[in-house]
Amino acid sequence: MPAYLSSMFKFIGGPVIGTAMNLSFFEMWGATVAGMMTTVIVLSFFHSGIRKVLSKIPLGRKRRGKPLFTPNRRRFVKVWKLWGAPGVAFLTPVLFSPIIGTLVVVAFGVRPSRIMIYMGLSAAFWAMVICFSFGEIITFLG
Repeated sequence: MPAYLSSMFKFIGGPVIGTAMNLSFFEMWGATVAGMMTTVIVLSFFHSGIRKVLSKIPLGRKRRGKPLFTPNRRRFVKVWKLWGAPGVAFLTPVLFSPIIGTLVVVAFGVRPSRIMIYMGLSAAFWAMVICFSFGEIITFLG
């Protein structure tokens, strides 16, 4: 359960906590993929409702003159122009968090069904690579 919950927010958290809990490869892989995909599903289908609720919460003073193009926004646009939704989904587990990656893809107007496919394949691939790597490192060390 902790590996699942941590991978909902930061993908690498699943394998790290799974390794610490001595989970098997398949348990760790399943918890990591399930955690990321839970976040992807919630944000893909309920992003407009979440946005409405969050807009009503006062988060302090609003800054005036907020820059339209920040360095992070420029990076997202650059990745989007180069590779589109599949590229953002592929990079989400290793560079972004599931929350940020999903919100970027949703912001560019990709259909939820496509988001599920791209993010699911990416999560399955990266979870396999990272969980296997952590298992090998632990076996090597000992």
